[in-house]
Amino acid sequence: MGEIQTKLSMNERVLAVLQGRKPDRIPFCDRLQLWRTALIRQGRLPAEFEGLSLQECHRKAGMGELKFVAPYDYRLSGVEVAISFDGEEVRRERDPVTSRWPVMEDLVQIDRPGTTDFELITPVGRVALQQVMLPEWVLWGQNPYLKEHPIKTPDDFDTVRWIVDHLEVIPRFDRIRGAEIELGDMGFVVPRIDRTPFQEMLVELVGEVGMFYALNDEPSRVEALLESIDAVRVKTAGVLSGLDYPYVEFADGVTGHMTNPKLFANYVVPRLQHYTTLYHAQGKKVGSHFDGELKPLLGQLRDTGLDVIESVSPAPLTECTFDEMWEAVGGGSPLMWGVIPSPLLEERMDESELHQFIDHVLETVADAPIILGISDMMLGNNLIERLEWIAQRIEDHVI
Repeated sequence: MGEIQTKLSMNERVLAVLQGRKPDRIPFCDRLQLWRTALIRQGRLPAEFEGLSLQECHRKAGMGELKFVAPYDYRLSGVEVAISFDGEEVRRERDPVTSRWPVMEDLVQIDRPGTTDFELITPVGRVALQQVMLPEWVLWGQNPYLKEHPIKTPDDFDTVRWIVDHLEVIPRFDRIRGAEIELGDMGFVVPRIDRTPFQEMLVELVGEVGMFYALNDEPSRVEALLESIDAVRVKTAGVLSGLDYPYVEFADGVTGHMTNPKLFANYVVPRLQHYTTLYHAQGKKVGSHFDGELKPLLGQLRDTGLDVIESVSPAPLTECTFDEMWEAVGGGSPLMWGVIPSPLLEERMDESELHQFIDHVLETVADAPIILGISDMMLGNNLIERLEWIAQRIEDHVI
């Protein structure tokens, strides 16, 4: 990599690594939003952070802000959506526009305990999904969990496929520009692409248990829906050809305990190879959110075509150690973003373990490309003093 001599901002450091150039320091960039939200709601935000914006909190702590932004919306053409909270209808709309599908979080504010039901009505049938917000999750700034997936019967596959086949992708590039202005030089905006087809079905449309039954009981319907989602992802790549930006990322959330090596090889790798080829032709680097157990998948990561695996979560979050990850992909492609497991920032963990881990990572990496962050992100039970120590340790480590 070509060397850069002057001191760079956090934004410039991330960009340098993504472009194959050597920065002055290893970039340290991740998310403080959950930590800040949880401590504000619990009345535990440290005095020195009170009154500060999220961006100001990042600057004070010394960690760049990673911000995911949807660069497009979906219009659910021909669909009527009815949304109820604890049994009371709060919204009904035809042809709704949302930045996410099938979880339409932006259509209703869910910041209190309760159950939110979504019913989607189409000319060929109806499907429903349900989200639940627990009281303790409100306190900790968490999102609601998907209790009921939209596909529960064979006919639901056909209804969901009809919805997917009629999705309209609407560019929202102004969001990227606005977020860049908001973050300034202390952060990096990531245009977020929805999950690849198999991951979307596994995590959001069918669910883990239902998906494994469906692969055996309804293989033709599974394949047909995968093809329809794939067509939307290809259409999305065409829309994003108009976005002049160096990087995009799939919100996959891969873990080898669910997407096992055989499923990963059959359903995930080929489509990632296709999508990365499309985006590479646009001059964009491509990443994916790989925050789960990667040990079973280490031998296949280089086959994906990905440039980045983001939110990499080694032991003690998973069974896979940092050294095993580094041996598999370290210094090459895909490069790792994350690596520092959040449990090391908890009070119950001896701080010396964190110091030893960081020192080992810095020694191992040397000047090879990597972006460090807290995996999966900074949580409400993490100590900000430890984050500040990491930030200073990285800043003192000239490469």
